[in-house]
Amino acid sequence: MSQPSPRERPVDLDSETDALLVIDLQTDFMPGGALAVTAGDEVVAPIAALLPRFSTVVVTQDWHPPGHISFASRHGRPPFSTLALYGGEQTLWPEHCVQGSPGARLHAGLPLDGLTLLLRKGAAAHTDSYSAFRENLGPDGQRRTTGLAALLAARGITRVLVCGLARDFCVRWTALDAAAAGFAVVVLDDLCRSVFPDRAAETDAAFAAAGVHHLQSPALRSPDLRSSDLRSSEARSPDLRSPEARSPDLRSPDLRSPDLRSSEARSSDLRSPDLRSPDLRSPDLRSSEPVDGGSA
Repeated sequence: MSQPSPRERPVDLDSETDALLVIDLQTDFMPGGALAVTAGDEVVAPIAALLPRFSTVVVTQDWHPPGHISFASRHGRPPFSTLALYGGEQTLWPEHCVQGSPGARLHAGLPLDGLTLLLRKGAAAHTDSYSAFRENLGPDGQRRTTGLAALLAARGITRVLVCGLARDFCVRWTALDAAAAGFAVVVLDDLCRSVFPDRAAETDAAFAAAGVHHLQSPALRSPDLRSSDLRSSEARSPDLRSPEARSPDLRSPDLRSPDLRSSEARSSDLRSPDLRSPDLRSPDLRSSEPVDGGSA
């Protein structure tokens, strides 16, 4: 994993108000897949390692029906050509991530047990969907919402961190729509790969115009995985790491320091029978009870 640039300030994570959006880590986008993104498999393990640091994790999955509007084969055109569609421009793709196909499966290295939401997109036959927040332009000229913004807001999320495939399409559109929805947005550059890496400057310019920040994941700090300088300070301060490493007098009465034990031995009034049990109370306490057996 790459190291943060000296210009990158550490970013402190808040597991309650930050959400991680993992975009399209699917078989067809991996090397050897129908729409392979170069080195796409390299981001899977570091993204998987990042998941436990968030309480809210959203994973997206391209989920196209056969003959989807974005497939070049439907239009008799070559893959990666473009087509005017619904007032916008549609890139035409090789057939990929067809519903229920092996290529649509999420990568086996991505754990799903801590997942908040699996969001399937691009399921409408006549509309493509790059973004996790909105579909592309539809026949009515509108971009329908997926409802993700409302869900995140309801959970108290104020910032989203975006990673996955591909930086210049689905990651880009997700980040821009998140910013438009009012979230602070950070794209984790080292945890993304692009379809067209030579167009990175165009994507960067779009991020800058929308106020989207992008940085390297080692700049992230959290209680679960703090930077090395914080970890080293913990090593110097064992009493801050665990109760087991604290001084003996704080661990249990059995391991209290000798001076505390001797003070107990000197303070016999604290061990007097009247404080031990009702059966051994001192005579003066018992004499205060009614002697005639009458009610109080």
